[in-house]
Amino acid sequence: MSAEHDVGGGASRSTDPAAGSSAATDVSLREHVTFKIEALDRHLTGELAALRRETTLANNNAEKAIEVAAHEAADRLAAHNGLIEQMRQQAEANQRNQASAAATFAKQETFEEFKDANDSRLGRIERFQAMLSGGMILVGFIGVANLIKVWTG
Repeated sequence: MSAEHDVGGGASRSTDPAAGSSAATDVSLREHVTFKIEALDRHLTGELAALRRETTLANNNAEKAIEVAAHEAADRLAAHNGLIEQMRQQAEANQRNQASAAATFAKQETFEEFKDANDSRLGRIERFQAMLSGGMILVGFIGVANLIKVWTG
């Protein structure tokens, strides 16, 4: 080997420490790989920490969204149940109104039947009274005529 090769310089490609006058710039392959692995480890550790923060934030936001959705669903269910109760009350009121209308109709029919029967009876009574009055007038005329005959003689 020549003297030029004994003077060191540049990075050493062996696993032995650098030799020669440029020891400050010579880095062994082991040191170089260790430095790169440590840098990669720091980078991956930072990335994992960032992913954990983002995952935690996403989970928190998802839990909040679930709570809001559950609250809205409960409100909608309460409103739905209120509508069902209102419809049930309206159906009951409608049944009562129909029953009342049917009873009123039945009473009205009964009243109409009574009125017709009463009108027929009153008509018969009025005809009888008219005939009786006519008969009484006739009897009165006959009686007056007989009195006149008796007095005139």
